[in-house]
Amino acid sequence: MGFWGAGLAKYRWVCNRPGLVLSNRWNLLHRQDLGIYDQPRYQEGGTALRFVDATCITDDARVPVLFAPIDPVPSYSNFHVRRAPFMQALDALLAAHPGAIGAPP
Repeated sequence: MGFWGAGLAKYRWVCNRPGLVLSNRWNLLHRQDLGIYDQPRYQEGGTALRFVDATCITDDARVPVLFAPIDPVPSYSNFHVRRAPFMQALDALLAAHPGAIGAPP
């Protein structure tokens, strides 16, 4: 599992394992560049990648971020995750790829 950004890019490009992406709702609904993590144009032979359903994410701009940009940026918003649908998505990923998660390449 990886968050959006450099951490997810490293996971995908170095480890190339099936995964579930967890990010804030704004990113899941509005970012136009999410394809860099799983499209063949950007990653040769990429493994399966799923994005958590945005309906189980609630952004919360009231929670302080780790750094303070001059203007609030929606893509940096902290968020809350509804546990049940997230766990269902994770279970589905694991069921679809038995032995692939954590197995050596």
